[in-house]
Amino acid sequence: MTKYVIDGHNVIGSGRIPNLSLDDEDKETRLVQWLRARQPRLRKPMMVVFDKGVPGGTSLALSGGGVTVRFAPPHSNADNVILTIVRNASAAKDIIVVTNDGALRSRVEGLGAQSMRVNVFLQRLASPAGKMPPREDAFKEHPELMKKDISEFLEMFGELDEEA
Repeated sequence: MTKYVIDGHNVIGSGRIPNLSLDDEDKETRLVQWLRARQPRLRKPMMVVFDKGVPGGTSLALSGGGVTVRFAPPHSNADNVILTIVRNASAAKDIIVVTNDGALRSRVEGLGAQSMRVNVFLQRLASPAGKMPPREDAFKEHPELMKKDISEFLEMFGELDEEA
C-alpha cells in the first residue's frame, strides 16, 4: 500500500497553506490538523516528520486519523529520519516522500522511493471530497484521541441542549 511520508517543516515553509507559517508557535499541530481533515480524500496513510522534537520519535498526542507524526531526535533532522524510513521499508517503491528539498528527493529516489513536490501533493488533497469518500476506519487507529477530543470539546462548549 502506498504511504505518504511528508517533510513537515518543508511543507509549512512552502507558504502554500493559507495562514500557516514557520513563525507560528503551534505550526506542527496546525499542519497535522489540516492534514487529518483532508486525509480521507487520499485514502492512504500519511506520516509527517518534523525536525527536532523532545524527546524525538512518534507523537501519540498528535497522531491519529490516518496521520502519524514523528519528530527527529536531538542531533538529527527530519531528512535523516525520512531516509531511515525509506531504507528500512520492505517496499520503498510504495513510499512517496513529499518535499521541495531537491537533495532529499534525489536521495529517496536513489533508494527506490517516489518523491512528490509539495504543490502537487496539495493539489491532490484539494480534490473534491465527493469524489473520494472518507475511509470507514479513518479514526480507528487511535480511538483514545477521539475521546480526548470529545472531552475537550465538551469542556469548551458544554453539553448540547436537546431542546435547541
